[in-house]
Amino acid sequence: MKITFVEEIEARRAWLGNMYCPQCTCGKYNVHHQLDPVTSECWWVACPECGHESMPGPSREIAIERWQRENETC
Repeated sequence: MKITFVEEIEARRAWLGNMYCPQCTCGKYNVHHQLDPVTSECWWVACPECGHESMPGPSREIAIERWQRENETC
């Protein structure tokens, strides 16, 4: 059985230092929202260069906050 995922991706540019990729320091990031199938953790942030992803979250704000926290630990 094939499972199809539907998501919307918002490409963004980092203006603050804590929004850069914590792995490769790329100045761009993508905000992903999984529309189908619906899950409780359907938002995450990913680097378009190296593919590094944040932990998924239940909302856009929480996913971005988790991405920012990764930069604090680096």
